[in-house]
Amino acid sequence: MIIADEPTEFLDVSNRAKVFALFRGLVNEGALVIIATHDVRRAGQADRVLVLSRGVVTFAGRPGEGLVEALSKAYGVDVKTLLEA
Repeated sequence: MIIADEPTEFLDVSNRAKVFALFRGLVNEGALVIIATHDVRRAGQADRVLVLSRGVVTFAGRPGEGLVEALSKAYGVDVKTLLEA
């Protein structure tokens, strides 16, 4: 099991991709990887997502099951617009 809090916060794009590829490889081998992030694009690539807003779980599930709406509500912005930018 790996628990990582904002593991790529200060990395450039290339190294961010490498870190997440490493995590994905570990998951494919059966490891549990838990990542805390504010990066909505990375959250959308996860197998499962838990959204916390002010310490309350507001979403738990797969990204395609309402994640964009939950993040929009939690952040108070239209996340869909951010993802399209």
